[in-house]
Amino acid sequence: MEKGERVRYPVRPDAFFTLKDTRREEGKNLSNFFLEADRSTTTNKRFQRKIKGFDYYDQQGKHTKKYGIQGFQVVTLTLTEARAINLCNAAGEVLEQGEKRYYLFASKKHFSFENPEHIFDNFFICPYVHNRRNTRISNL
Repeated sequence: MEKGERVRYPVRPDAFFTLKDTRREEGKNLSNFFLEADRSTTTNKRFQRKIKGFDYYDQQGKHTKKYGIQGFQVVTLTLTEARAINLCNAAGEVLEQGEKRYYLFASKKHFSFENPEHIFDNFFICPYVHNRRNTRISNL
């Protein structure tokens, strides 16, 4: 509810994917992700509504009902590093501290079809870490 009115927060990710980490034991080796591909056309306020939508989606267990998964993270890819930092900060303003670690941000400059192994490099930022120490995390 916002200002006494019921508000809908639709969740329409650009993609859903699961990564399997073969270094971990079976049953603990899958990580699920929703992808938001940002083209710098969304305002911070509208992006914050998307983030709250994912948060409510998680709280209501809709991810388990729809995808049969126990948990997920949201990866937002942006065109520029400045935009990744901007959206990371915007997400940090609307999320509780414990929820912030499930939201990852990076710009497209970190991705290459020629060198796909770089997906595991330490370049994602997260509101949980970014706003506290301004460091990068490797969460995949």
